[in-house]
Amino acid sequence: MGKRILRLLCLFIFLSIYSDVSVAEETSEFVDIHKTCKIDYQKCLILLPELLTYNIENSRLWYTYKLYQFDALFALEHFIELEKELLPFLEDDELPLRFKVSVFIYYGKCINSKKNNALAVMYFNKAKDILLAVNTEWPDPLELVKVANIFNAMHEYHLGYEMLLNVESRFKRRKDVHFKYALYSNLGHFAFALNHHNKHIDYRLKAFKWSQVTGNINDQVIATFNVARAFFFVNQDDQAIKFFKKVIPLAQQAGNFSAIEKTHINLADLYFRQNKIEMARKSLSLVTHEKLNSTYSKRYQKLKVQLN
Repeated sequence: MGKRILRLLCLFIFLSIYSDVSVAEETSEFVDIHKTCKIDYQKCLILLPELLTYNIENSRLWYTYKLYQFDALFALEHFIELEKELLPFLEDDELPLRFKVSVFIYYGKCINSKKNNALAVMYFNKAKDILLAVNTEWPDPLELVKVANIFNAMHEYHLGYEMLLNVESRFKRRKDVHFKYALYSNLGHFAFALNHHNKHIDYRLKAFKWSQVTGNINDQVIATFNVARAFFFVNQDDQAIKFFKKVIPLAQQAGNFSAIEKTHINLADLYFRQNKIEMARKSLSLVTHEKLNSTYSKRYQKLKVQLN
């Protein structure tokens, strides 16, 4: 009886807060938003503004929604918008620790993409210090992967790689699919940076396997793209082309237009080195040049000259 009354009370509070919204529609969105933001970043960004408006600012749920927003903006490479969202929080000392860490990491990555390396390192160090301080005795393995990811951003490859090898060994029995995906994705980053080409392919394939069960279509996009790139770097062109071709429909479904642009450039590069000039030109013609970072912009311009 007590549990039934408690459930009714929770329902009454919920309906009172959301009384000016279509109850059936908003209840469904409220229940599904946590799952939606883990599997569909595009839809997540559409739903969040209204939910952020209806929740008390700086409440626990509000911070959760803001983290979903940061994750989605970063995953879809909307860096200008992400930086704008992060700026108000940089000097706020009252933030929850997890939220503060995410702000520092994402801001560091945003400014690092603009080649402001010294300032980026400062924010990465701030995030690293917090994570290490709160994970000394009973570390959360996903948080340790975040620390290693910071080492990668700071180009401390040997330190981050050794750290993740220890994490892999220590938590080898853990079945958390999100942890496994993040672990092997980051081990792939380090193996590539350290020129461990066979391990690079191995880790990318493991991340690809785990991406199939995270439920997040964008995880599949990134993992598939990374497998293709791993084969690209060792001149296994047919395998690279096979995986790049898989990226495009997945990226279209995920709304990851940056991945589509990069994939067309990589395919053009592959066809060019196979002397399939018309196929290379066709791939390059599909690039809109709107979602390219500086590295891919240079590759695009170089291929454009080579294919003329």
